[in-house]
Amino acid sequence: MAVEETRPYELGLYDGSLDSSTVMVPVDNSAWPRPKRLPLSEFGDALKSSVIGNHIESGRLTGLSDHYVEVEFDTAFDDIPVGRKNLHVYKSEDLGGGETVDMTVPIYGLGVTVNGFSFYIKASESLTDVVVEYIFL
Repeated sequence: MAVEETRPYELGLYDGSLDSSTVMVPVDNSAWPRPKRLPLSEFGDALKSSVIGNHIESGRLTGLSDHYVEVEFDTAFDDIPVGRKNLHVYKSEDLGGGETVDMTVPIYGLGVTVNGFSFYIKASESLTDVVVEYIFL
């Protein structure tokens, strides 16, 4: 069996579909001459949930019809999620000559709860081609 060497940030997210006693995690200690491997099942529930069960809510909205935008998460978070800086509201604008740029659409009144988030787009702003992209974790 060949093993492909990759950097950790290049790896896909583990989806939890395998038996955790067959998934090995490298562990190291400065007192050991070499790193060791440990089955994922040996880790405590808190660590397992942080490795396997990251709760991520993400999406992309287009075709807005109202200047008030409200999104309800599929599953409620335990605490207010992180991700305010991962909320992007923009329009693509053609500058001509084959150049296109994303122009930020200003928002206000952003509220984030464990169940979702909401915000307003200025009433004078055209909603044509506005895109909302978000990631909360």
